[in-house]
Amino acid sequence: MSPLKILLTLTITLSLNLLSDGYYLLPDQKSDLLHTLTSKIKRAGHIQIIISKLQNTTLRKSIEKRIAKESHLTLIATDLESAAYFAKYKHTQVYIPPSGYDEGKLSLFVLLIDETDICIGSLSLDRDTHKEQVTQVRCSTSQEDIDFAKNLLHTYKERFVLYNH
Repeated sequence: MSPLKILLTLTITLSLNLLSDGYYLLPDQKSDLLHTLTSKIKRAGHIQIIISKLQNTTLRKSIEKRIAKESHLTLIATDLESAAYFAKYKHTQVYIPPSGYDEGKLSLFVLLIDETDICIGSLSLDRDTHKEQVTQVRCSTSQEDIDFAKNLLHTYKERFVLYNH
């Protein structure tokens, strides 16, 4: 392979990796983040989420479309309304905190798509959170970040209980 082809291949690979990773400052870049999340969800075979409440209409609709097409969802949520809403779907596992858990303790957002893409933030994506607080969400394809998310998901699955509707 010629040096020019090698350089071109490396440039394209690096560009694609940089484009797939990103930081979003909320509330300023919320629409950009939602566009990124829905784009990732559109092609997902398995969606795994840790969130306090899944109220965002855009995310909900995007996830519902994927589950209707046989994609799998693992939802870990402290909000029983969100849990009940998604538990009715086939190919869905929903985990909720054990009784006595303070719902306000979970200020985390993790979205893992097919174990190839991760978005993580320090606050939930509910409707009102970002009107008053500034936070950052990071999306990445880094294996280290994906392993971190898988570890978080595993830990929450051990500590939370499977929701039975």
